[in-house]
Amino acid sequence: MSDLAHNYFVSVAEIAAKLDQATHIAQKLSLTASNARAVALRAGERAAGFRPLTDFIDRLAEITISSSKRINQLAAILSQTLAEKVRADTAIAHFNAVYVRAKNSPYIDWFEALEVALIEK
Repeated sequence: MSDLAHNYFVSVAEIAAKLDQATHIAQKLSLTASNARAVALRAGERAAGFRPLTDFIDRLAEITISSSKRINQLAAILSQTLAEKVRADTAIAHFNAVYVRAKNSPYIDWFEALEVALIEK
């Protein structure tokens, strides 16, 4: 695996880990906002001004959680695409190595003619 591909895998893993942390913090924040809202409701009119703040915190937590999930989905797609690219690059490298080793093979011209015929189709 190339250094670039390795760096991409590491980057995707780091992103996933950070998003997981952000999701956990947002979930705790959402729970805290719910608890604060319950306390404000029990306090009645004296804490009426506190409700917009708890609503804002709850909405922020919801946005963070949904954004984290979406970014995680995109990171998973990126990781899968990268894995497919690494496999394809490895296969091409193997095919090229076989081709180089087979340069002096008595039937190599037949394979090259077949390749040209397949391309022309």
